[in-house]
Amino acid sequence: MRQKNTQSGLESTGGPSQRDRGQAEQIDFLNGIIILLFGVGLFFAGGSVLFSIGVDSSPDREGAALNADQRLVGDLLVTDIRDTELNRSCADAYFSMNESRVCTRASGVVSNATTEQQWLRRSLGVESELRVNVTVVDDGSVVTNATVEYALGPSPPPDVAVFESNRFVTFGDGEYQTVLVRVW
Repeated sequence: MRQKNTQSGLESTGGPSQRDRGQAEQIDFLNGIIILLFGVGLFFAGGSVLFSIGVDSSPDREGAALNADQRLVGDLLVTDIRDTELNRSCADAYFSMNESRVCTRASGVVSNATTEQQWLRRSLGVESELRVNVTVVDDGSVVTNATVEYALGPSPPPDVAVFESNRFVTFGDGEYQTVLVRVW
């Protein structure tokens, strides 16, 4: 018969006892379950990010502001897209919402726009869920040419996130103004 050394957990033959092997198997099982649960958690965390891309129902306000700024300065307020200076008659037509005199390469962009927001959305390509304000300022005050004030759209409310894109421009007189496009 074999004698067991109960203090060291080893049989007299020198190998591990059944109890030690059982504990090692339980620890291995527990480690395996922990690794499995960690992997499943990573899968669901990564999967939720992958499946939610492009599903957000709120439009991209920052991108809309940047694109609208570029469209306004690069197409609507110049007679030629290669111009580096804005044209006063184009700006007058745009800010007075004169459909027949507006400067643009695309015809019918603002056709049948009855409100300022329709005018702004159609001319700048902004989604219908968004609100837009376009203003040309010089030292904090709105630029005016004769009777046309270079501002369209309501002022943004104070309690919403507003994305603003601005650009320094000149009308050829050497003075710089700032075109502000705000989207919320």
